[in-house]
Amino acid sequence: MPSVTHFWLATCLRSLPFSIWRHPFAGPLFPSFLIPKKQKTQMKTQIKTPIIILQLLIAITSISVLDAAVMVNRNGVTWEGTFEGDTVNITTAGTPPAGTTPAFSAFDANTNNRSLVGGSLQMVTTVAGQTQSFFNDFGMVQSSLMTAEWLASVDTAQAFDATTGFGGTIVVADGRYLSFNLFSDKVMVQNGGSFVAEFFLDTTQEITYRVTYDGSLALDKWNLYTNGNVTPLWSSGALLASGFALVPNRVIIGDYSSGAFYGATNWNFVSWTDEGAYAPVPEPTYTLALAVFGAMGLILRRKRASAI
Repeated sequence: MPSVTHFWLATCLRSLPFSIWRHPFAGPLFPSFLIPKKQKTQMKTQIKTPIIILQLLIAITSISVLDAAVMVNRNGVTWEGTFEGDTVNITTAGTPPAGTTPAFSAFDANTNNRSLVGGSLQMVTTVAGQTQSFFNDFGMVQSSLMTAEWLASVDTAQAFDATTGFGGTIVVADGRYLSFNLFSDKVMVQNGGSFVAEFFLDTTQEITYRVTYDGSLALDKWNLYTNGNVTPLWSSGALLASGFALVPNRVIIGDYSSGAFYGATNWNFVSWTDEGAYAPVPEPTYTLALAVFGAMGLILRRKRASAI
């Protein structure tokens, strides 16, 4: 029980300036019954506040770490979902690739072989005429904005279908879709299985393809870019594209060979987002060069003007 001395000490302590009780050592130095009630409440609040802030920081960090497992910043875009070919676990033929975050679902789950080739997922159909493909719409809704990007190549040791090529990527946006199929020497754009355009490229080498969709535009809703070039390889003009089921925006990768040939396509990565239609941005060196040449031109014009 507190003695008279304690009460006398408490009276003295209450007369101390309020700022003393804000010192972090005030609690450990003085018994709790000696600390005035008002100051004690203030001290508890001051102790709780940094703890709450610390808990919030830990929670935010945890969420960020989880998001980072899915969201990847690459080529100027923060992708809502991404599939990395070198992290996939090969599973039973006909089932989606396992071990991916986010997971794929079967679209055409027929017999096929999958393997890791040079850090990429290779898909090869093993029965002629049977297509096999997988889709992913993680993080997306049905939206009038879409960007998808993938790094892919083909294996010319395999024969391919004359109509659909080795394999390809289907991009679904706002309930419509286009196919981008790879052949040994070109990429072909197809609308509902019908030819739209083709461009001759060395597809045996890895090429980065980016497709953007902006449904608010009257023309050129769709654009296809390659290897970070800021000028589209192809723009859709007035093409609206075929209708698809009312599903979230999605990407579908696989082998669509429907004839008597097989296909072998390698995917190093596939990424997607419905946050915007993001065209590639110029490289910093390219932008700097334009600025330098522009400045030089301005200086020359001024010199000529002053000489007149």
